[in-house]
Amino acid sequence: MIKKIIFSLFSLSTLFTQAQQSVTFNYTGAVQTWTVPPCVFTIQVDIRGAKGGGILANPFIGSGQGGNGARVQHPSIAVTPGQVLEIRVGGNPTGPAGGWNGGGNGHAAPSNPQNESKGGGGASDIRIPPYAMTNRIVVAGGGGGRAGGSGQTNYQATGGQGGCATGQIGTGSPFTGTGGGGGTQTAGGNGGPPWGGGQPGFAGTLGTGGNGGFYATAAGGGGGGGYYGGGGGGGDNCCAGANGGGGGGGGSSFYPAGGTCTQGFQTGHGQVVITYTAGSTSITVSNNGPYCVGDQITLTATNGSPTYAWTGPNGFTSNLQNPTIPNATAAAAGAYIVTYDAGGCISTATTTVVVNIPVVPTFNQISPICEDAIVTATLTTMSTNVPAIQGTWNPNFINTANSGTTTYTFTPNAGICATQATMNIQILPNEQSTFNQIPDLCINAAAPALPATSTNNIPYTGTWSPATISTNTAGTFTYTFTPTAGQCAFPATMDIVVHALTTPQFNPMGQICQYMTNVVIPTTAINTSSYLGGPLITGTWNSPTVITNAPGTVNYTFTPAPNQCASTLTFPITVDPLTVPQFTQIPQLCQDDANPIFPTTSNNVPGITGSWTPPTIDTSVPGILTHTFFPDPGQCGDTVDMTITIVPAVPPTFIADTLSGCNPLLVNLSTIGAVQGAVYTWYWGGTQIGQGNNLSYTFDASGYHDITLEYNLLGCIETTTYNDYIYMESYPDASFAALPGALTESTMPIQFVNNSVGAITYLWDFDDNTTSTEENPNHMYVGVSENLLITLTAYTSLGCSDVYQLNLPVIAEPIYYVPNTFTPDEDEHNQTWQAIFTTGFDPHAFHLAVYNRWGEIIWETQDATQSWDGTYGPDALKVPAGMYTWKLQFETKENDYRKIVTGHLNLIR
Repeated sequence: MIKKIIFSLFSLSTLFTQAQQSVTFNYTGAVQTWTVPPCVFTIQVDIRGAKGGGILANPFIGSGQGGNGARVQHPSIAVTPGQVLEIRVGGNPTGPAGGWNGGGNGHAAPSNPQNESKGGGGASDIRIPPYAMTNRIVVAGGGGGRAGGSGQTNYQATGGQGGCATGQIGTGSPFTGTGGGGGTQTAGGNGGPPWGGGQPGFAGTLGTGGNGGFYATAAGGGGGGGYYGGGGGGGDNCCAGANGGGGGGGGSSFYPAGGTCTQGFQTGHGQVVITYTAGSTSITVSNNGPYCVGDQITLTATNGSPTYAWTGPNGFTSNLQNPTIPNATAAAAGAYIVTYDAGGCISTATTTVVVNIPVVPTFNQISPICEDAIVTATLTTMSTNVPAIQGTWNPNFINTANSGTTTYTFTPNAGICATQATMNIQILPNEQSTFNQIPDLCINAAAPALPATSTNNIPYTGTWSPATISTNTAGTFTYTFTPTAGQCAFPATMDIVVHALTTPQFNPMGQICQYMTNVVIPTTAINTSSYLGGPLITGTWNSPTVITNAPGTVNYTFTPAPNQCASTLTFPITVDPLTVPQFTQIPQLCQDDANPIFPTTSNNVPGITGSWTPPTIDTSVPGILTHTFFPDPGQCGDTVDMTITIVPAVPPTFIADTLSGCNPLLVNLSTIGAVQGAVYTWYWGGTQIGQGNNLSYTFDASGYHDITLEYNLLGCIETTTYNDYIYMESYPDASFAALPGALTESTMPIQFVNNSVGAITYLWDFDDNTTSTEENPNHMYVGVSENLLITLTAYTSLGCSDVYQLNLPVIAEPIYYVPNTFTPDEDEHNQTWQAIFTTGFDPHAFHLAVYNRWGEIIWETQDATQSWDGTYGPDALKVPAGMYTWKLQFETKENDYRKIVTGHLNLIR
């Protein structure tokens, strides 16, 4: 039986008469919290920072230890009731990692763990919201970590003690001299100095000790955490032998005025102890729940307060000491708070009300029961819920007298928070078991299994007699089904028919010729069987079509489709031999030849008659065409193809790259749309000049010429002639004469007489930068001093040309001037002397010499452009002023006549 269990939840405020209580927080490595109790406005604190790392059992003689943590005590720090304080208790490290809450890191020594430096101890502190570093109200500094180093005395330097206003400086090794600095009230401790090229320690920061300087076997210790953290000790990288770093500096502490501090007090982890004095009055509240929806809630408060003020879920308020709430709902569940006078201060107490939603009882459904059957199932009075619900049923027993569905109602016992439940129980009528009829079977066929269950809405199981179907004998056989006991069903029978086999029958196949294709053997017989009762027998053959590759008779086997009660059949089919018709091949034809006629009877004996497709030959269409002979039916004649070739008649066309020009003329002849396989022959005026689709030929006769191209494809010849296709002209003969035949003056006219033959246009070049197209020009020469080369180009109408040139000499006396005085006195006038010619002399037959009074040559030249500057010899000595004799020799330009001229020269300086 389920009973209603009542839980009483109390919020207690116990009466204290100025009694002190303490709560201690030890190291956990995580933030802890403490809520200020009612009527508590000040607390006393005893807070201690953690010791720095440094194992007391270190085997090295004289090895240093971690610095102890500081202790801060304060008699009165203001707080607020209900205020949540965060407590952080510093950790004492055992390895290189800094202690929790601000300890700086040392460094591991993988080659020898005894040489590692230790982390600084963590600070301990108390914080108020929002719990940042600046919200610490009291801090106890942690000690610095021991330095790493080798085993000699004092090489592993001790960390500085956690200090008060200032942390203690870490001890130095014999090499570093000093360790990390202690934290202060305004800054972290400085990093300790290194030795040699070692890494210095890192400075502490707000709340956090600095890391030690690194060296693999002599690193500095980590600084202690604190209000400001101590600095890390410096590293020593002296060598692989004796060396040691500096210890970490201690962290500083912080506390309000009125507190006290002890440097280097705490060994091991830190600790925080809070002591407070509680108020003078406390009451207890409760309720008599849990409740069901609809129950009345009763709230109870103990005596001791002059006033009570209740608040709760769903907007509930009351000033009664013990209020009630009728007809509870789920929304009424939750915390109910009473506010009361706790002996001079206002305090609260809480009780939690549970309102349960009624549980629906559950039961295992009772299966349907046969009509008038003996009932073995019972209506249980305990539900399947956990915990179970106890109650009663109505009706309280199952009646099977009548078929149908009856509803039974379960009512929970009084005092249980649960609803009513119902169960529908079905009383089934007894019915005839039914099955799908097994179709008729063939003798010796594979027998199906008799069905294991019936086809009723509620399937019935049972046994058959006989248990299996036999097809050994044809006939009708009865099988009886007996339902399994306890099922609402009557026995049933099934008659199964087994048929004897029927032989299929087919009509004979018609004539079949060798190589006939797709000769399908019918798959439906012309008779039926008793089993089918109407449809004809169908099946498959061992080959669906007749194999006609070879003549002869072959037996084919017919296999009936299943479930027809038909037997297999062997059916002979004969294939007659195939005769190939023979015809005389019609020879190759040319396009547009007379159309020959196909014979309709073959050359065989006896001949095979038939028709051709296409039936006629059309020579107007060139190409290779296949005509097929189809024998008339009933001859077992094969089809045969005859290929008729009609060679296309393609009159050739061609083109030349040049149709006119000068004799001889190279012409490239090209066939247009040459037919593959055709032979092309070229003729000039009836004479063959070459073969091929293209021909390059040089014609060497002037006038108009006929060109013929012959096309020969497999004996079918076509020709094309282009009359007067190519025209050529002979080159002209250019010639002329000049009257007179020479220029005797520099300016005079010349008449040119044109004697050219076969030309119609002319171009004259008079060798004085002028030209003319007249036939017989008269040309005026002006200022001519040199011989001229006159050129005439004569042209035909096609531009065939010839060139003739004639020399026109200039016959004139030479013109020259020889000065008789010059003044080489180094001014800008008349500094040199020379003979000056304008025309009529040969510059390649020139000589000029100057003689002194004794007949010696003092200067000479063979270059008419050279001049004398009045000097003599290779040193260019100046000759004296006076009279000198010169001698000039030259030849005329036209007839090489030599002249010698002499004179006198007056040289003035």
